[in-house]
Amino acid sequence: GERDAVLVGVVYEKAIPKTSSRGERFISWRLTDLMFPKPNMVTLYLFGEAFEQWGKEEEMPVRHGSLVALLNPAPLPGRPAGEGGGSDAGGLASVRISHGTQLVVLGECPALGFCSATKKDGMKCSLPCHRDRGLHVCYFHNMQKATQFA
Repeated sequence: GERDAVLVGVVYEKAIPKTSSRGERFISWRLTDLMFPKPNMVTLYLFGEAFEQWGKEEEMPVRHGSLVALLNPAPLPGRPAGEGGGSDAGGLASVRISHGTQLVVLGECPALGFCSATKKDGMKCSLPCHRDRGLHVCYFHNMQKATQFA
């Protein structure tokens, strides 16, 4: 028989709701596992009933730092780096849920922090980092700093 899959992550970025080319309303969130030294990151798309229940924020707000579990999220075909994944986010894996019951809020993650580095374009980096690790720098900027001293 089929086995259930559960993906657990911390919400670190939320986009504004959009409408797909087929007229479906959806929202995308970015999740991380805060793994050290290199965290895994995934983009979650909420469609249909999942968007209605979780994406509108009216009754059940999911905040930055919320620890969530996704039951049987559908993997989406990968996109090459730079195509909607953000310039330094690389080709993020993407998953989709369509039912409100596929998402469970487990609690809050006090260890979620954000990179304090500045990107080449002068904007502040928005990638997540593990606050309890002391360095408030994401993996990308940590590696960049390491190569400067090598």
